[in-house]
Amino acid sequence: MAVNYCGLIDIHAQGLRFTWSSNRGGKAFIKERIDKAFANKEWNDLFNNGLCIALAAIKSDHSSLVIEKHTKGPKRKKRESCFRYEVAWEMREDYLKTVTEAWRKDGGGGTKANQLRQKLGAC
Repeated sequence: MAVNYCGLIDIHAQGLRFTWSSNRGGKAFIKERIDKAFANKEWNDLFNNGLCIALAAIKSDHSSLVIEKHTKGPKRKKRESCFRYEVAWEMREDYLKTVTEAWRKDGGGGTKANQLRQKLGAC
């Protein structure tokens, strides 16, 4: 009620779905989104593409929230997607051949992590 009365709007959230956990095991383990960021109409008009990003909780039962201010204008550079292994790929006939060929390719220069990224991207 107070949030509505003050004319505040929940800033669009990204990142972790939950911002708090009970830090207990078993059936007592609970996760909730209780931490939120709000803005008034003037802030929302000024930073209409603003985001609230929930970070991983470290040494706390609450996640830190980061507010990113973005205005209308040139589109932001799209983040590269991260590699996610899909078990369903193993059902494809060419799965083993594709992975074997990608792994044999030169991973390019740079760090071992960069070489791994190159090989995963080739699959």
